[in-house]
Amino acid sequence: RAFRWTAGGGMQDLGTLGGSVSGAYGVSGDGSVVVGWAYNAAGQVRAFRWTPDGGMEDLNRTYARLLTGMSVISEAYAISPDGRYIVGYGYNAATGLSEAFLLDTLPSCTAHNGDVDNNRCVDDADLLAVLFAFGSTGNDLGRVDVNCDKAVDDADLLQVLFNFGSGC
Repeated sequence: RAFRWTAGGGMQDLGTLGGSVSGAYGVSGDGSVVVGWAYNAAGQVRAFRWTPDGGMEDLNRTYARLLTGMSVISEAYAISPDGRYIVGYGYNAATGLSEAFLLDTLPSCTAHNGDVDNNRCVDDADLLAVLFAFGSTGNDLGRVDVNCDKAVDDADLLQVLFNFGSGC
């Protein structure tokens, strides 16, 4: 079984994903996030992330939107000290191969007030960034997609214009 140890609590069983076996491979710098693998109730090996608040979660469920067809995230081997990045391996149904993965666990988009360059000032640099990206679509547009609707359009431009000069 996967365990973690803390000075205040000693050994702590992290559980499983419904099966009888689990194993921990990596832990964040502060010990609050643990990654590894566990059998689910169907006897399949699945990568997990464990946190004190969320318990053990199947990364295949949490990040299902990133998986195509019958692709599977099998094992998580390591996690960055800040808990943001997870690495491991899984099966890529598109290629038919077992492959390594790097998972960025932060949301891909966070709506904001139009401060595209994140310098706490909505100014001409932000306006130009949105104008140059105007008409772009996709999942990874970054901060120019101000409202996170996967398109840089008039709604994003208006958000910048309405907040122009704020924070400066």
